Amino acid sequence: MEISLGSRTEESVRIYFEKAQNPAVKAMLPQKAKTAEEAVRDYEETLLPGAASFGRTVFSDGRYVGDVWCYCIAPEDEPNAMLSYCIFEEALWNLGIATEAVRMFLREACAKYHLKTVGAFTYADNTASWKVLEKNGFTLREEFAEDGRLSRYYQLDLESFFTDTLTADFSDPLFQAAFRHYFSELGLEVNDWDGLFSEMNGEGDNEAYVRTAADGSFIGFIQFKPILFTSWFFEETCGFIREFWIAEPYRNCGHGTALLGLAETRMREQGISAFLLTTDTAESFYLRHGYRKAPAMKARNGDPVFIKRVQPGEKEARVQE
Repeated sequence: MEISLGSRTEESVRIYFEKAQNPAVKAMLPQKAKTAEEAVRDYEETLLPGAASFGRTVFSDGRYVGDVWCYCIAPEDEPNAMLSYCIFEEALWNLGIATEAVRMFLREACAKYHLKTVGAFTYADNTASWKVLEKNGFTLREEFAEDGRLSRYYQLDLESFFTDTLTADFSDPLFQAAFRHYFSELGLEVNDWDGLFSEMNGEGDNEAYVRTAADGSFIGFIQFKPILFTSWFFEETCGFIREFWIAEPYRNCGHGTALLGLAETRMREQGISAFLLTTDTAESFYLRHGYRKAPAMKARNGDPVFIKRVQPGEKEARVQE
């Protein structure tokens, strides 16, 4: 069974509203909207700048079967957002679809909004619902009666949802496993992994952050080191971004921004104020994060060189002339 998420549309909102009128669904998840038109208006508000809610459609083997969304998104408050979800096809209940959809949605929403915590309410007798939460790392915080029915409040602490591990030892099994995933995604084969990692350790001063998810899957890593950079204009120790990888399922969710920021902070702690990298892809990503192409410089393989300074000065201006 293949689970995937899609974009909400006016059509999907109307389908969801009608499907959610099923008494079995309403008994477990009452609907705020009383009409399809009201549901569409609520959806249109989510498209406005600064909207406090964000949702996705859930597909099972290509068929639309439910929704998952967060609301009350408030970056300055606790919790940062509330979570809700519904699989409206009764025949697909208790098959793990909601668990996987919530897991996928959390990866996206938490990175998109830089959330620190996510809360969720569910009825105490909705066993399937709170099991979905618990399988995704939520913990029970409160149980209370409301309108004569027992309810539960769960919360997820996202500091434990993603883990960033700093390493300078490339014999570390965690880094090696991440690096192997990276090469596998590139379709590259290595005949002597031990020799490769030994060579990387021998170079010295290499460091890397490896980011993993709560379920143990690899999100990505960034490898960096100080280098003495020499050009016609200046000689300076710079921080060089050597390898940078985000696994395909986690791309465009903010993880690249987070890892790049960690690497830059680490290098600044070592007194480095200029960062370099070479790439022939994702140029727009680096430009958004303050890097500028240096037209006068090229890497040995011909890739353009990008440079960023914590406090841009005369040296950087000269490089970019």
